[in-house]
Amino acid sequence: MNPIITYNIKHSPNSVNILEFLVSKYIDPIICVQESTHCELDNYVCEKSSGKYPYNLTTYIPKNIQYTRFPIDLAGMVLHIRIIYNEQPIDIFNVHIQNGNPHTGKDNARRLFDIQFNKLIEEWPNNNIIIAGDFNCCIYNGDHWNHPKSGRDPKKIDEQRLSITNLINKVDLYSMSRYHNPTKPIHELRTFISHRCKIRDFEKHGWTLDHIFCTKSLNNIHKNCVVLQDIIYSDHVPIIWHSYVNI
Repeated sequence: MNPIITYNIKHSPNSVNILEFLVSKYIDPIICVQESTHCELDNYVCEKSSGKYPYNLTTYIPKNIQYTRFPIDLAGMVLHIRIIYNEQPIDIFNVHIQNGNPHTGKDNARRLFDIQFNKLIEEWPNNNIIIAGDFNCCIYNGDHWNHPKSGRDPKKIDEQRLSITNLINKVDLYSMSRYHNPTKPIHELRTFISHRCKIRDFEKHGWTLDHIFCTKSLNNIHKNCVVLQDIIYSDHVPIIWHSYVNI
């Protein structure tokens, strides 16, 4: 199957160059992008959510893949496509859970996602599900989402963590970065460092806000999952779930 990439690109001025680099390194990836204005990629179809920057999503699909776009949107926080692989449907959800969104009212965005999206996935008839994106919440003990510079309410952090972990447990979802790297220290899988932190040190200041989750049926469809912490154009870094790279 095609590699899956998720990246909150933060509308970097180098967006096109970054995406072209990822496309050159990995073979025909499907790319789930958050917080990006639209940019064209050669040999790709671009699907966009209804949200306006920065509350928006873009999914890039290679033109050689047949897919179906579904209308699930949740105020721009979800973009859903379906592809067929080995005659089986695979549903790919690009998500960006916001803690506040002008389209839904302050503090309502995550509540909307938690209620509607969680229920949707729990009742989803297809067992082949991939959820990739920025969850805006740490699910691992030891992450620094409650760092004094984060500006986050510890009580809300616990509520957000509980909501995501409940979904993971009910649907039996697996984090690909952890599944394929079971012995790596957690800081090597972190995906975010706030601009408030002057030193780009994932061990001291990093948080794991981005994930590629999948159902058990898809765990081994790829062989590797990497977090590219050396890509510095955004406060997030990309995650790539893949089997092969271009040499």
